[in-house]
Amino acid sequence: MLLFKQLIRFSFLFLFIGCYISFENKPNNESNSLRYHLGTATSAQFQKSVQEVIVLYGYSVKEYSSYGNYQIADTYWKNRDLYPTESDKGILEAKTKLLFTASNDRVDSFEYDANLFSCYLDIINRCYDGEKWIEYNDGPELQLSLDSIVEEIKNEFIFNMQDL
Repeated sequence: MLLFKQLIRFSFLFLFIGCYISFENKPNNESNSLRYHLGTATSAQFQKSVQEVIVLYGYSVKEYSSYGNYQIADTYWKNRDLYPTESDKGILEAKTKLLFTASNDRVDSFEYDANLFSCYLDIINRCYDGEKWIEYNDGPELQLSLDSIVEEIKNEFIFNMQDL
């Protein structure tokens, strides 16, 4: 009986470790995307901030979806010029899309507010290597470009929350 209990404990331990590693490496269905926490906003401010900022960077919203406590704003793919690092790797084309999510998560705080959403941005970058589109998130130029978008959106969220 003791051996059976230890076997159960080890099974749960391995299951927990396996799930943790799996979720840590894949924050969403785009396995190699870059994920950023943007802050909190109301539903209306989430949509307004997303729309105002993405236009500045040449993106447009493909679809807004709302599922009660969860919202998604998905953009169309945007073709962009190659960065030197990508050209050096033999990349021929590059495109990027933004996926914004907002969830009304009760575990964020003891001061739960049904009107506030935790907002995230996943940036998906794909490059064409001559044969197929691959996810490619390396290179300092890409990171600098993405950081400026993320900072602008964070600032917009903060500014809009001060108006409440």
